[in-house]
Amino acid sequence: MVTPHSFAEIVAEVARKHLRDDLPTATVQARPITDLYGDPGFHLRILYDGHVEKPSPRLMTGLYHRMWPDLVKHGIGDELISHSFIDKTEDSLWSLPAGPATHLPESNQ
Repeated sequence: MVTPHSFAEIVAEVARKHLRDDLPTATVQARPITDLYGDPGFHLRILYDGHVEKPSPRLMTGLYHRMWPDLVKHGIGDELISHSFIDKTEDSLWSLPAGPATHLPESNQ
């Protein structure tokens, strides 16, 4: 049986794939969420280094559409996926509960 946290890892991995060219040093974290109607979903938190890179407005608004075909291949497609782009200098420990995290590049783990 696949758990919500396993799906969160898949969502983070897919996001990392689609961010690799635009934000190569970003850290991607995903966590399962439930919306107001009780439907499952995921929230992506993309931490980037504002001194090195900056997400374009097109990337920020189009990430889900870029990811969608790969998510469907993993059986994820109907779930709500929201995302936040956060400069690491503005990050705080309370902004996301502990959960699956994936880092870019692998040497930053």
